[in-house]
Order: sequence, then C-alpha cells, then structure tokens
Amino acid sequence: MLESDLKQTIAFLKEVPFFSEISQESLIHLCEDLNYEIIEQNSSIFKKGDFGDAMYVILSGKVKVHDKKHIYDHLSVGDCFGEYALID
Repeated sequence: MLESDLKQTIAFLKEVPFFSEISQESLIHLCEDLNYEIIEQNSSIFKKGDFGDAMYVILSGKVKVHDKKHIYDHLSVGDCFGEYALID
C-alpha cells in the first residue's frame, strides 16, 4: 500500500466508531492485511450460513441486510459488519 493510501485509510478508520480508539501502530498493522473489494450493485457479499471469516467496513454506498424479502437494515459509509456481527 502506498504511503498516501495508508494515511488516507488510517484517517478513514479513525472516524469509524469501531476503530476510533485503536492506536496508530495497530491500525498500521491492520492495514498490512487489508483488502479492498468493489461489490457490484445487487450482488451478495455473503449469504446466511456462510462461514464468517471477514469483517467489512463500508467506504461508499449502502448495503442491504436481508433474508429473502425481509429487510433488517441498511448499512452505509463507516458501518462495520460481518456474518457473526449480523447474527448478534
């Protein structure tokens, strides 16, 4: 990751409540394993029953949390989620 991208990512994460009290050093370490994904509109990120092995932070757009036609919530920029978090 480029130094400018790293600084921008850390600045973004510091504004996310989940990461707001994490030290700069820990955020740098976290960014070593960070993956960016672009999810196309109306695509599934994961489905009910999938193994929960990742956590997501929304950089832009919205994510609909639903089971078939039942909508539980809409998540947006700065929201964090993963399969286990949604189960809770």
